[in-house]
Amino acid sequence: MCVTFLALSSGTSILIERQAHSAGGTAFWRAGTSRRKNGGRGWASTKQNSPSRGTLVRDLLSDPSPPFACLSGIAPKQQQFNGFQLLAIDSPSAEMGFLSNRFPTAAGGPIVWPHGVYGFGNSPRHLPFKKVDYGETKFRRLISNFDFARSDEMDLVHSLFDIASDKNLLFPDEQIRQQTGCPSDSDAYKFLCSLFVDGTVAGRNYGTMSTSVILVEAGGTAVFHERRVVCPQSLMDTPEKWKFSVERFAVDSSDHRHTRIP
Repeated sequence: MCVTFLALSSGTSILIERQAHSAGGTAFWRAGTSRRKNGGRGWASTKQNSPSRGTLVRDLLSDPSPPFACLSGIAPKQQQFNGFQLLAIDSPSAEMGFLSNRFPTAAGGPIVWPHGVYGFGNSPRHLPFKKVDYGETKFRRLISNFDFARSDEMDLVHSLFDIASDKNLLFPDEQIRQQTGCPSDSDAYKFLCSLFVDGTVAGRNYGTMSTSVILVEAGGTAVFHERRVVCPQSLMDTPEKWKFSVERFAVDSSDHRHTRIP
């Protein structure tokens, strides 16, 4: 059960750069939820012998066309794949294209989201999980109130990870209940109602495995921070629970290429 929050802007950069630029900055934060310890069945149904959804990302990145055109090319074959929501962001304009075969539009093709702050979960955007609305509000508040002049990149990253660590249960949630197929009087889905999921399915650990933060500055440098759970039993504030990694890339928006920065 993945949750993604984005802030898109082509105006003055608000994330990494301290000075105004003609191009903008983009923040992306993602919390991914899956089985832990090889446990349990997934909550989402899957198709047998379907092509890998990883090819969608590969094809998108290798196509020099603008994001919306790329997504339009994928749309005719979208039903071949297991459920996906695909976001494609154009670096210069910060315009975002969106395509989903789980929650398709009436026309069945992609749509464009303008600049703004967005939260996406495993539900239609017009029927969000409570935790998606909750997290989007916290994300928006952080970006609006963060002291960029007196803070550095890691201050922002840690603040975003703090949001991702929120275990407040937004229960009951009718949308999650319906999508998991639980009876109306059941609380079996309760553990899924927080941004950071930590529960069990069929007696095995099921929960948030990783959180990713991507910061894209006006000059074209992208910074990817990831936090992965390596010890599910440890408390949230213990170092042994997590493994951290960071990568820096110089993004060439003209042809979607990126170069790793040592």
